[in-house]
Amino acid sequence: MCETLVHLKLVEVGIDSFDSVSLPRLETMHLLSVWFSSEAALERLISSSPVLQVLYIEKVWNVEVIRVRSQSLYSLRMRIWKRDLDWNKDLTKIGLVIDAPRLKSLNLQIHRFKDLVLNSVCSPLKVDISISKGEFNPINSLTMKTLRTFIAWISNVTNLALNYCCLEAMYAYSSSEPLPQFSNLTHLEVSMDSSCLKLLPTFLASCPNLKSLELWVHDHRLDILDISRSTMPKCLLISLKFVTIYSTAMISSSVENQVETELVKYILGNAAVVKELTLRFILWAEEHRFQLSKQILAFPKLSSACQVFLHSSFF
Repeated sequence: MCETLVHLKLVEVGIDSFDSVSLPRLETMHLLSVWFSSEAALERLISSSPVLQVLYIEKVWNVEVIRVRSQSLYSLRMRIWKRDLDWNKDLTKIGLVIDAPRLKSLNLQIHRFKDLVLNSVCSPLKVDISISKGEFNPINSLTMKTLRTFIAWISNVTNLALNYCCLEAMYAYSSSEPLPQFSNLTHLEVSMDSSCLKLLPTFLASCPNLKSLELWVHDHRLDILDISRSTMPKCLLISLKFVTIYSTAMISSSVENQVETELVKYILGNAAVVKELTLRFILWAEEHRFQLSKQILAFPKLSSACQVFLHSSFF
């Protein structure tokens, strides 16, 4: 028993089996590259504090199913990528069970997970999910079950961040079953490449009350696609007010037919109540930003109140 410990960080250690442990004042726990003798040992450690608020797990060994059970947990962050799984015996996928009724912030960066179980969990206010490409491919009965659980759970969140692999999985899901309405969602952040351009309107159509949108573009190569022909999402017409586009891609030719340029054109031409469109293209040369500025002046703009800001830094 440790009566006074408030913060605990374990790095590259091994934890053997134990019957019980009591950490009555522990509020934050960080596990980095920790080996456990059993899954039960990890579960007991997490459950040892009745006031635990923040849990961060980055690499755990000898654990196939991570069970997080806490009546007090407020924030959960988990990061386990393929290179971590490669060293973890023959483990290729992680199972995740969350039982945390007070959870308000969830950040999952998991290369592959085989199952997701959510018990007594109300939809958190903020969710950030990153998965690997092809995690839900092909779409079959097993992946549909996991996707259905995940999508239903996040459908009530107010703040959501997805990587492009999540967006692809949800787009594939929508071809078999309709996406639910994300009526409470007011802020959305999406990390995307060029292939996601066609997926974005489909997801936005399920976000009728979206007010703020952040798009991270990591690939400027544009697929041959006219997103203007997509069904017009309701949020573009009645609620979307703030849009920020970040570009981490460098271009060496004209700004025409770039993903960023098409996104700007699409938003200006269809967002009826948008107030600010902020563009942060840190790797674009000055001449390309100048070309884009001239194009923006020529683009049709549905919202007369919209102001466009072009920056050469992310912050």
